[in-house]
Amino acid sequence: MSIVRAVMHPSPAWLFRNASPGSSVRKSEAAPPMRRAAGVILERIVRSVRRFMRGLRRGTVVLGLLALAATLAVGADVPRKAGEFVINYPGGKQELLSRRLKGKKVTMLAFISTTCPHCQTLAQTLSKMEREFGKQGFQAILVAYDEGAAANLPRFKAIFTDGISLGTSTRDPVHNYLQISMIGPSYVPKLLVIDGQGMIREQYNGGDAYFAGGQEEANLRKSITKYLK
Repeated sequence: MSIVRAVMHPSPAWLFRNASPGSSVRKSEAAPPMRRAAGVILERIVRSVRRFMRGLRRGTVVLGLLALAATLAVGADVPRKAGEFVINYPGGKQELLSRRLKGKKVTMLAFISTTCPHCQTLAQTLSKMEREFGKQGFQAILVAYDEGAAANLPRFKAIFTDGISLGTSTRDPVHNYLQISMIGPSYVPKLLVIDGQGMIREQYNGGDAYFAGGQEEANLRKSITKYLK
């Protein structure tokens, strides 16, 4: 399929037409939700490219570029069902997010970088929150996805966490799961608040006001208690 046909195609489903289900946990259980998330992003890109092309036909390049930027800036759908996600652990172990969510009233899923000072602080705060609210049905899960995550994990765990789950992933599946663009800057940490019905109720990026002004712990506490009720 040519680039032109791809852009003008009404749906990105053609990307997965020849995909076949695998037998492993990663392929058979994690791939469909990732495809759906990727589809959302691709639909936005297709719409933005169409607008850009219309702008070019009208001779308004600036208008086309603005339409492209605006479409890619659209945030993720919230609330939405927490799809499947595979978390990697040392020794080749993998765990499905759905299994971790069972029996929990509130889960905070944080995607981090092991070298990010803000992420290190968040890990300490979430450890504190789990000690305080764990018996009431709260849990925190950290997923590091920077390039050196696997190598840095033991040191990060020893210094910045206290009993909370810490695994790894990579950039593409994380961005697909979060429904964010692969284009442009990406700030960490990235935080999801998931309720007891498996719905993503809140989603925050590292540059959001949620983490600013010394109010991070208060905002985390507010989110936790809101869904523990």
